Amino acid sequence: MMGRPQKKQGSVYRRFVEAGIADIDTAFLETKNRSSYCIGSDPYIEEVAAQHEQLAGGYDHEEDLSFQRSAPRSSVETVQEAVADVFGIEREALLKRQHNSWLRPLCSRALQVYCGLTQREIGQVLSIGTGAAVSKQIRLLDEALSHDKELQSSWRKIERKLKRAK
Repeated sequence: MMGRPQKKQGSVYRRFVEAGIADIDTAFLETKNRSSYCIGSDPYIEEVAAQHEQLAGGYDHEEDLSFQRSAPRSSVETVQEAVADVFGIEREALLKRQHNSWLRPLCSRALQVYCGLTQREIGQVLSIGTGAAVSKQIRLLDEALSHDKELQSSWRKIERKLKRAK
């Protein structure tokens, strides 16, 4: 199949493989570039784009848009009260920065899950700052929840309180 001197077989084969990959990439990129919302037939892409446009009209920032279905939500106050009650603190303490504390990350996670707030909105509610700061807190919380039994217990207590409040 190679029919070349052994010295050149490697480079010939490499060109053959790279040419095949380029063809696959071209087809995939063309499909991917048809729409930033989805991959599918033209009518499906148009339907999803129309849904996106309809939903986008109700948001100040496009990144707040989500295609997720929304369930009945708790109020921000209810979530903050639940977290504060589990830890035996005043609700205002959730707005203060505290080093080595899981209060605000737990409250952030609860606001995300039970209120459906975006990370940017959580940052504003808890005076944390940007959505990126909230994202980092939640990521660290998720890592800690995987092995910290006391933290898991606190999260379960918060969840129980919020499920009863609905």
